[in-house]
Amino acid sequence: ASTKIKELTLPARLKTIYEIISWADGDAQVKSIVDVFYSNKTLAAIHVEAGNEFFASIDGVLYERNSKGVADTLLFCPPGKTGNFEVPIEVTKVENGAFNNTKLSKITFAEYPKDHENYGKPLLEVGNGAMSEFTESYDLQYCVISSASKLRSIHFPSHLKKLGVYSFSNMSATMNFNMDAHLESIEGGAFIYCMFSELNLPAVDYIGYGAFSQTELTSITFHPNSKFTEMPDYLFYSCYYLAEIEIPASVEAIGMEAFSECSELTSVVFQEGSRLRTIGSSAFAGTSITDFVM
Repeated sequence: ASTKIKELTLPARLKTIYEIISWADGDAQVKSIVDVFYSNKTLAAIHVEAGNEFFASIDGVLYERNSKGVADTLLFCPPGKTGNFEVPIEVTKVENGAFNNTKLSKITFAEYPKDHENYGKPLLEVGNGAMSEFTESYDLQYCVISSASKLRSIHFPSHLKKLGVYSFSNMSATMNFNMDAHLESIEGGAFIYCMFSELNLPAVDYIGYGAFSQTELTSITFHPNSKFTEMPDYLFYSCYYLAEIEIPASVEAIGMEAFSECSELTSVVFQEGSRLRTIGSSAFAGTSITDFVM
């Protein structure tokens, strides 16, 4: 039930506070931590008593410890917490629902020095799962960040590894990436319904179904070191404001309705040395293409 609790202290004896549940039509297994605090919009700090072997609190944010006692999983940032927040360098996983209804204005991830062995090493996973086919069946509270009206920017580090299924939704915050990162994957629906207009991505090896579907993107830039070979089904479906796109040379296939209903899309340019072999049905249906360069 909804409460007006502003601070909460978890006891040292606490061993578990969530269940593992299936989400997004079974494409992701997530920890249900957000359900515990979902109605507590005023909660600004979660504390953990000293001696707890499983959980920790840093600056009022709840973390889970690994087998070595390191607080490496960010479980939940209370929705009443405001201002700027930096995710500690030790964190290698940000759970689904971690920033649900957040009132934060800026989220950054602590960065390793350039001469550190972990700089640019894929370690950090934001969200979970991999989409088997495009679907819009998901609950907003399990997105890593959703409905964050006060959030203005997110800054991702060089050690970013993966953005999971439906990581972000219904938010306008600017996404800033360290261009020295090399992501293994951006999973299906990762940015669905987001309202930012520009996206400059670091190198990425795989992009899932509908990753940018129904966003307000006007432009997107892919890093030249990207290795993804497919622009899958519904990748930019109904991105009404997308006017032009440059397809990386690595792309061999464009999926079904990948750019369908991108009504402002007028220019598609394929990079020199393009390996494109197949274009799926209705891939460019409902666009305004006047320039198609291969």
